[in-house]
Amino acid sequence: MERTRGGEEPRKVLDELGLKRYCCRRMILSHAELIDEVLPFG
Repeated sequence: MERTRGGEEPRKVLDELGLKRYCCRRMILSHAELIDEVLPFG
């Protein structure tokens, strides 16, 4: 996240992390931090 905020291209960051399959890349790109919203109900 910090790298893309710094101007790096997301494709390059994912490649350097070793994420080659589109399903893994999708999971990283579409992740939303929801734990703080869900905790009150658990």
